[in-house]
Amino acid sequence: MKFHAKFILPGVPPTATAQQKGAFVIPGTNRIRFYTKKEVRQAENTWHAMLLPHRHESGATIEGPVALGILMVFPYTASLPKRVTAAGRYVPLDKRPDIDNLIKSLLDTMTQMQFWRDDGQLYGATLYKFRGAEPRTEITVWLPDAESSPMPPPPPECDGQGLLEGLF
Repeated sequence: MKFHAKFILPGVPPTATAQQKGAFVIPGTNRIRFYTKKEVRQAENTWHAMLLPHRHESGATIEGPVALGILMVFPYTASLPKRVTAAGRYVPLDKRPDIDNLIKSLLDTMTQMQFWRDDGQLYGATLYKFRGAEPRTEITVWLPDAESSPMPPPPPECDGQGLLEGLF
């Protein structure tokens, strides 16, 4: 696996997803019309704005298979113990938003921005979500090569805290 690019997007990752789109019946036709809700459009625009400075760092549109490593860090909540927040520890986020919805929104935006030609090129991804002191999204892009395994490398260690050691 060959490292291709790494992007660090500061700020809270957007949480509105395509599953939150709206629908209504057109009167007199029994036809359903789907529309993008304001929150979803704002989330898409936020991903776009966060990714735009990094679009050209990755070079031309990627052709061929792609693997991703994604780390999303959300802000601490008031209910977390002070000993955790004061130490700056990462806390696994086991509540909403669901990771499948989070990754769909991000990947759709990256596909629209032509980081790669089609999201069907993605053959592997690891996604972790935590609460932490510095909200951000880290995206690492790998491309397979002939000399190594096509499996993506293990996920990041979250600044040396070793939270993810032993998972792979």
